[in-house]
Amino acid sequence: NIANTPSNLVVSGESAGALGVQIWAHPIKVQLDAISNNSFPSRAVFIPDSYIGFLPDVQRTIVRDAWNLCENPLLMKYYSDNIMQKCHAGTVEIYDFVKEAASYHSDVPFAFIQSKTDSTQEYFFLL
Repeated sequence: NIANTPSNLVVSGESAGALGVQIWAHPIKVQLDAISNNSFPSRAVFIPDSYIGFLPDVQRTIVRDAWNLCENPLLMKYYSDNIMQKCHAGTVEIYDFVKEAASYHSDVPFAFIQSKTDSTQEYFFLL
């Protein structure tokens, strides 16, 4: 419980946290809007830092299964049946979550920070 409802929120994550920011942006913004006072509309900014979310098939499967994305009740509640069907089929991409979140919240900025060469991301593609 929060005594004063926040009206502004910045959500940022680096590396794997950047993937979390991208996946959880939509549920976080919906919840922020739900607790916001109508006279003070909520504002949010999402800043994924250093992991754009384009994963090779094997890594996509590892992230999906390790994070239980397809069976997570909160994701199932907030994301479309299309996203969840793609999740179960093993074809969902991180950018599918971002694209849907951005379509629901077109006024919300997503500020991606990405380097030209990221040794961690390069490592994942070599696994």
